[in-house]
Amino acid sequence: MKPLKSRIQRDASRIKFSQICIFMFFFLFPSSVYSQSQKQITGSVQDIQGNPLIGVSILETGTSNGTITDMNGTYSLNVSSTGATLKFSYIGYEEQLIKIQGRNIINVKMNEEASNLDEVVVVGYGVQRKSDLTGAISSINADEALKKMPTAQVADLLQGRIAGLSIVNSSGAAGATATLRVRGINSIKADGGPLVVIDGFPGGNLSAINPADIKSIEVLKDASSTAIYGSRGANGVILITTKSPKEGKLSVDYNGYIVAGTPADKPSIMPVNEFARMANDWNQAYYGKDLYSERQITNFTNGYDTYDYMGNIINDYAISHSHDISIKGGNEKLSFLFSTQYIHNKGIAGHSTNDRWNYRLKVDANITKKLKFGANFYGMVNSAAGNNFSGQYSLLTLAQQFPQTVLPYDKEGNLTQGTIDNTGIYNPIGFIDEQKKNNNEDMTFNNWLQAYISYEIIPGLTFRNEQQINIGNRFYGITNSKQSMNGFLKGKSLATYYDANSWGWRMTNTLNYTKELNKNNRINTTIGVEESISRSYIMKQIAEGLTSESIGWKNMMLAETSKLDNNTISKTTAISYFGRINYVLMNRYMATVTFRRDGSSLLSYDNRWDNFPSFSLAWNLKEEPVLRNVNFLDQLKLRYGYGVSGNQAVAAYSAYTQYDATIGNGQTAYTLVPGNPILKWEKTHQHNYGIDAAFLNGRISFTFDYYDKKTKDAINTVVLPADTGLSSGLRNAAEISNKGFEVTLGVTPLTTKDFYWKTDISLAHNKAKIEKLGDIDSDFMEIGTGWGNSFYRYFAGEPIGAIYGLQSTGVWSTEEYNNPDIKKPTSPTVRPGSYKYVDQDDSGTIDADDYVIIGNGQPKFNWGMNNSFTYKNLDLNIFLIGFHGFDIYNYPRARLTSSLSPFPELAERWIAGKNENAVIAGFGKDRDAITSPETVASSTFVEKGDFVKLKSITLGYNFSKDLLSKINLSAARIYFSIKNVCTITKYSGNDPELSISNPLRPGLDMGTYPSQREYLLGLNVSF
Repeated sequence: MKPLKSRIQRDASRIKFSQICIFMFFFLFPSSVYSQSQKQITGSVQDIQGNPLIGVSILETGTSNGTITDMNGTYSLNVSSTGATLKFSYIGYEEQLIKIQGRNIINVKMNEEASNLDEVVVVGYGVQRKSDLTGAISSINADEALKKMPTAQVADLLQGRIAGLSIVNSSGAAGATATLRVRGINSIKADGGPLVVIDGFPGGNLSAINPADIKSIEVLKDASSTAIYGSRGANGVILITTKSPKEGKLSVDYNGYIVAGTPADKPSIMPVNEFARMANDWNQAYYGKDLYSERQITNFTNGYDTYDYMGNIINDYAISHSHDISIKGGNEKLSFLFSTQYIHNKGIAGHSTNDRWNYRLKVDANITKKLKFGANFYGMVNSAAGNNFSGQYSLLTLAQQFPQTVLPYDKEGNLTQGTIDNTGIYNPIGFIDEQKKNNNEDMTFNNWLQAYISYEIIPGLTFRNEQQINIGNRFYGITNSKQSMNGFLKGKSLATYYDANSWGWRMTNTLNYTKELNKNNRINTTIGVEESISRSYIMKQIAEGLTSESIGWKNMMLAETSKLDNNTISKTTAISYFGRINYVLMNRYMATVTFRRDGSSLLSYDNRWDNFPSFSLAWNLKEEPVLRNVNFLDQLKLRYGYGVSGNQAVAAYSAYTQYDATIGNGQTAYTLVPGNPILKWEKTHQHNYGIDAAFLNGRISFTFDYYDKKTKDAINTVVLPADTGLSSGLRNAAEISNKGFEVTLGVTPLTTKDFYWKTDISLAHNKAKIEKLGDIDSDFMEIGTGWGNSFYRYFAGEPIGAIYGLQSTGVWSTEEYNNPDIKKPTSPTVRPGSYKYVDQDDSGTIDADDYVIIGNGQPKFNWGMNNSFTYKNLDLNIFLIGFHGFDIYNYPRARLTSSLSPFPELAERWIAGKNENAVIAGFGKDRDAITSPETVASSTFVEKGDFVKLKSITLGYNFSKDLLSKINLSAARIYFSIKNVCTITKYSGNDPELSISNPLRPGLDMGTYPSQREYLLGLNVSF
């Protein structure tokens, strides 16, 4: 006898208000009155083998009258009339509608759903039965995910739901995108994001897709699955299948919501009177006198001559909204689907906004029974305006650093610059003023036109031609007045104009053959050829000393100096041949072999072609005779796969020596950029071991994967031979490894006639490690020259994400300093209250030779847990994520404690005789003579970043069919959701999730735009 399994029916019975919590009350509506004229129906429900099914839901359609089967699979139900219709539903089985037609006994046999046996899953350039899969492929139903957490971002649908796919938000700014990584980091020079394939066409943009338009999402994780994408598959592949037109009468769907955003965690500022007294201590330490009198401090306390910079920059709330509508219809010959979405996001800081418009038109035509045609046009327009919230001069950090005792404007109305400690800190209100008065623009346009034609040559053999054209443009114009931050640092007004255009064409021809050879043999084969051409043009112009700030970037020739900073034209072509064969024997043994050969103009003639093979095997133990009749076991499959995938980590024309020219004011400067004709593909070799299991008629599902992958020939900057005349250049010299495991667990703890509870958990561990760096001139390699990179190093044999700097053991106390037995450095000069660093080489000097690894920002584990509850017409979803085992370098804390600021921790600084055991240095000229928070990291500011975040809570109510039929609606749902509910962490800074968005320097808090807590109210309606 098979165990309990039951599909919950949201309209299963009449809602009784006494059974619902008070705070849900406003969602509820009374059900229609049940007729008193009743007839008793009895019977049993069995599966196709004759086993009774326990907990099957039986509902009289059009009413809330229902019941479930008992332990013997039998039921009894009083119905309203002899003409009633019963609906039988059960998890994993096909739903049945049966008319009573005067009968008293109705026995039912239920068939298993095709989703359990023959569900089709999208794979590269084709589809396969889910039961035939041999690789590591995870999938989600987009509609279900969107219902659990309403969002306008596709990445939000995936976060925490697929083991091995790491998604972290890069900023809390309006319209900010997330960082996606599949199974770690494979390259130290190239983008490590997964390849996005939309409706079969590679190179898509997640931001251009409305989540409500998506039917399903598959993530290909192991090399046996991604190798068919060859040189672009090393970082994983995300396959998105959008909804297709359906024949039938015209239908309209609307989804809209309004959001009230508030600061998730507003940074605290020291009370102004405490800051003023601390400023006096600072001034005494440096200049021997007070800065503020007692009268001034009293005025500050009473609110005079002060300004709340944080309160005037971080808003209490921000209102955003989203609206999308789709229209579909057609007949058996021609059908269409049109959808459009508009999103307005307002940031909680300053005047940051983001507006996005998505649109899509999809048409399918059945020209004949064998000949089909389809087209899909979609795109996006994005407009952004915001403030600087990243880096050493981020608005958030400056708002915490600028003293409340310095008013934003002087008597003439000019922006106040500099601070009381003469460090020349920029006034953060200048950012807000710039957004209010200038005409900066930042626009992005992307459009894709896709078309296909397919013809069934013979039964099972189909030819398909697909073509795509994509056109993109990004431009921005920025004017920085003399009072802006950049103008303040430069001493003059500035302007920048950037224009980037791209065009691409791709054609793919495939032949697919699917055949049931006989009862025990099944085959699915695909062969194809793909060609692509892409072109891009980038132009950037900068100017200084504007004669008219109001004209600004719109006419930069009026400036004192104007130069062309970038003018790049590139063209690349590629051609590929690929094939795959999937063979299934007796539904027990599966094998898949894939091969792809890529050629690209990015590389020199001798290295532009390479091969990417893979194979995978699977053994379905459930189909073995010894386990076939084990009723509690639904599935048990073992998998193994190996393959090679690649990464196009090469910029256009890298094989050729180039001259980089800077043109301005009639002069041209050249810089030699050495070419490398022997550069080749980065190639990732990966082994994958997996197990899939399911129990108790789908009540429990479990997947485990272990992988070991190694990227060879990774491109790195190495020392070149002396006879080249150049110091360094790019070579295939490095080696990177990623090892880890993934666990996915699904459990249905409880299901009854009215109540349903489902829990899904995903857990992943990955360790990315530099195995080899190649011929470099030191024991480590710096990430780059950009700000923030100086805090990180790559070491051969060490994990990626090593934070590098000085090891601090606190602050010199007066007792330690006066103890002659304690060795002190001869350089730099120290005193009581100075930072105390470990002299690693015992040289008596604290310098660069004492730098060591002081932390690592790469998380060891991440997980997600989703709990879904359904009670009658109500549904509740609670979603959590967690990241563990990583460090954060708190740059804002280092900066804010290195100078005079109203940062609260400065109150806990070293003070002679009062706070001798402090971790923050005291005031004085020698407080820290070697480290600067801009260039050198100190272990004092390395903190544990582990966190658990309650990501969202969503409560929804589905209106009854009876009510909707009276107002000509087919479906309606109202919902309320809270996002970023709370974060449990010991980290003292901003949202720790934002610090791990850069995979090459994870764990760096740069004072990024703060996260929002969002309160969302929405409505779904179908006509």
